[in-house]
Amino acid sequence: MKKVTVKMLDKLDACEEDVSLFIMYFGKEAEVTLENCLICAKLGLDLDWFARRVLSSPAWAKYMESIAPASAKYDEATALARAEYYEAKAQAWAKYEEAMAPARYKALTEGKE
Repeated sequence: MKKVTVKMLDKLDACEEDVSLFIMYFGKEAEVTLENCLICAKLGLDLDWFARRVLSSPAWAKYMESIAPASAKYDEATALARAEYYEAKAQAWAKYEEAMAPARYKALTEGKE
């Protein structure tokens, strides 16, 4: 693939916000270059989403293989933060359930007749 076009993104059902960003930075089309991929990454455009929709199965497998080392480094770098997030979320959920219990009890017991 040598170019990405707005028409192509529309056919792939890319979200409106991402298409607008693409148009703002590239116009109606852009060549597939490392520089443009870096721009897309900085803009937050989802290159994995795009690759999944345009690559054949064998090409997708090669793509996944090529990004695996970077993905592993990301997972390693974010593991502690992810664990802390899930722990905080679990604690918040437990407090929510505890706070909701009296209201649920009241609704269930008053509704019996």
